[in-house]
Amino acid sequence: SLMMIRHQQANVKFSAGWAEFFNVGDGSLDVVADGTRPGGEFLRLNKSGANIYGAEFTPATIGQADVEVHARFRPLIATNGQLHGRVIARGQAAGDWYYAGLQQTGRGVKQFVIGRRSTGGTNTGLVTVDFTWVIGTFYNIKLSCSGTAIKAKFWEVGTAEPTTWTLTVTDGTITAAGKQGLVAGGANTDDVECDFFSVGYGEGQAYSP
Repeated sequence: SLMMIRHQQANVKFSAGWAEFFNVGDGSLDVVADGTRPGGEFLRLNKSGANIYGAEFTPATIGQADVEVHARFRPLIATNGQLHGRVIARGQAAGDWYYAGLQQTGRGVKQFVIGRRSTGGTNTGLVTVDFTWVIGTFYNIKLSCSGTAIKAKFWEVGTAEPTTWTLTVTDGTITAAGKQGLVAGGANTDDVECDFFSVGYGEGQAYSP
């Protein structure tokens, strides 16, 4: 069910509150029952086309540009030269947004990245750190956008949340309020599973599972 406290919104029941918003024909949303997950279910972004595929948490689109987003998801494939699962904030209908997530370089190096996607499909990695993430393992990712300060942290489920942000960058390209959600990468089989998602606005931080 949807919970709201002090400008915070959390979603652990994915059967409500989610909608496709980008490249709708390149994927589908499935809600899968699973008693081992928070809320008893998880959301799966199924890729079926060559383009990226995005879904938004619709209650989180209320005109706030300064947000903190927390998602818990796992990658299901690893492909050289591809961005995989990522959390997005300030998403615009034309395809501009900030993202934090997992990628694998053309040489096979796995990384955690903060980036910016621009209209026309250009992904610009703003800052990265090498991190050997594992297919099928759940990770927590937090993305914070406050003015021009873009920050992110990540940690494996079952380990302690870092006390400091893993990556930080200053960027003022996208300043408007937008959509918060999830994006699956460009490869046809790059599906993503997510079992927790929350958003905090203004001074409110996102919930943790």
